[in-house]
Amino acid sequence: MGNNMCSCPYGFMGDRCETDYRTGQCFSQFNLGICTGEINGLRCTKALCCSTIGQGWGNPCESCITFESPCERGFVIDARTGQCTDANECHVVPGLCQGGTCTSTIGSYVCECPQGYALNLLTQGCEDIDECVSISNICVGGECRNTLGGFQCICRAGYTLSQDGTSCSGGAGPAEGVCFVNYNPSSRECSGELTRIMTQRECCCSLSASQGYGADRETCQPCPTRNEAAYTILCRQPGQNLTDFCSRNPTICTNGACINLGADRYRCECNEGFQPQTQNICTDINECYELGRCANGQCVNVQGSYYCQCNPGFDLTEDRMSCKGNVAHH
Repeated sequence: MGNNMCSCPYGFMGDRCETDYRTGQCFSQFNLGICTGEINGLRCTKALCCSTIGQGWGNPCESCITFESPCERGFVIDARTGQCTDANECHVVPGLCQGGTCTSTIGSYVCECPQGYALNLLTQGCEDIDECVSISNICVGGECRNTLGGFQCICRAGYTLSQDGTSCSGGAGPAEGVCFVNYNPSSRECSGELTRIMTQRECCCSLSASQGYGADRETCQPCPTRNEAAYTILCRQPGQNLTDFCSRNPTICTNGACINLGADRYRCECNEGFQPQTQNICTDINECYELGRCANGQCVNVQGSYYCQCNPGFDLTEDRMSCKGNVAHH
């Protein structure tokens, strides 16, 4: 070959073999050298994967952190003009926002899921929310059954479904239960029954001495305490509309804070050092994969943060997040 010619490895082109035309699978997650969250149907170049929604690419897996692009994330090079242009993820990524609506924005995109569904950031698709698991004290006085995009409360005999469909109450139906003065958490049995048959609301909300309610001693249930969401639902006044969803479900956001959006709508705001995985779950951000962390030392990731272990000749700063050269005094 001539002096100015070179033989490029397979999949590379250009005068200096600088253009990578290899195609491979794109992944939404990269952690400790392992790619997860394979994006079905997207077999593309590393440039397209890492410029859009990918964190890892190919087999063997390569981190998108090592990919250098002249364009910001969300933009790709136009082969005709050589200029950076919007990637239009909704068009180039098959199945993006599956089950919902994908809207392309400049340099990014937005997934909107129908009511009762949440975006899974690993698969980038809308998945059904199991309200029976994610919402505390749902269907008090009955059984919760999950459905696609919602749930259904099946009320026990003698109970009626509330107007908003989220709980069952004996207050509006026939009085068919027994009120008990004592409830034993160990044996889960009641004792000291009152002679008058009454509703659960009458028993647990009006009589301060009552501790349990049910059909008999063996199957009775404890009355909710005043600091429980179940008490608020059971003992609210007819027609009272509870819009503070987060107060009724204080543990719904893992590693995040619940923000009320009105009615039964909410969002989870992740704590510092965490990022959304699903609508209800925030996972730790591994800051050590970000370039420039702990220069002159080693980065150690911990839940919600990181710290540096400095090389010899360098001192750890007070916040433990960087290393600075020490000055030797003679």
